[in-house]
Amino acid sequence: MNEEEKEKSEERDSQSEILNSEQTVGEIFLEARKKAGLSLEDVSEETKIPRAMLEHIETDNFDAMPAKVYARGFIKSYAQMLGLDTEYILNKYEVQTGQTHTSKGDRWELETEVVEEIVAPPRILKKLVICAVIIIVAIVLIRLVFHKREKVKPPQIPDLKEEVLGREGQQGERVVAEKNAGRMNAGSPVHEDETKPGAAKETAPVNKPATQPAMKLIITANPSDSTWFEIAAISTKAGIPETLGYSFLLLPGERKSFEATDKFLLKKIGNAGGFRMELDGMELPSLGKRGAVRSNIIVDRNGLSRAR
Repeated sequence: MNEEEKEKSEERDSQSEILNSEQTVGEIFLEARKKAGLSLEDVSEETKIPRAMLEHIETDNFDAMPAKVYARGFIKSYAQMLGLDTEYILNKYEVQTGQTHTSKGDRWELETEVVEEIVAPPRILKKLVICAVIIIVAIVLIRLVFHKREKVKPPQIPDLKEEVLGREGQQGERVVAEKNAGRMNAGSPVHEDETKPGAAKETAPVNKPATQPAMKLIITANPSDSTWFEIAAISTKAGIPETLGYSFLLLPGERKSFEATDKFLLKKIGNAGGFRMELDGMELPSLGKRGAVRSNIIVDRNGLSRAR
């Protein structure tokens, strides 16, 4: 056996000892990194994972990470970089973050109670269904009540007094119009208020605010960087405000686009220097250095600003 094969065999034995132990996910990563002689800065530079995220992983502080999908992505990249069994590490992470388990060899299997708990419909869904049924029944009852009232409503009888007064008023208006015509022939100005004292003045139509055209925001990750986002696209359509929320991980070289009429709110961004943004074809300034975390940034037609 040559030196290269001997080193590979020793490395496999070392990995097997780590994976077969009862260590936590964070302890496995910490031990594997130290055996490889790497620092957190080395790993961050190689994987493009922020140093703070690596510290959360090695201390099993998964609640401090932005979302489960991001945590899984970071764990997978970190495990691949150290040469660990990715599938095993992810399974162990799932068990460690709240699910019971039984250990069988070098694999962990979920117990039946956990599976049934996952498959069972959430209580909140049942409550929403019950509320929806109650609302539908109430709407049907209200419509039935109004429908019955419309059927019982007596026929309208024309008011003779109003009809007579209306005819007399028309005759009076005719006389006033003839008098005004005589004044106009004599050269005196005639005002609309004098010809029709009881007529209502016309009001100018109220101009409805025009809907602004939608802005297009394009976010492109750098070829060697990945970044996670929480974004809200805020629009006003037909006078009604509308907000759409997005939460995602942008992988190296990947691009996503969004539209809004009012503005975009960048609620939270990881690795602020790992991407570039364009608004309606115009490139926006960078939000910071690689690995920096930014929050509450507004993007609108005036550019970038900090949310108050």
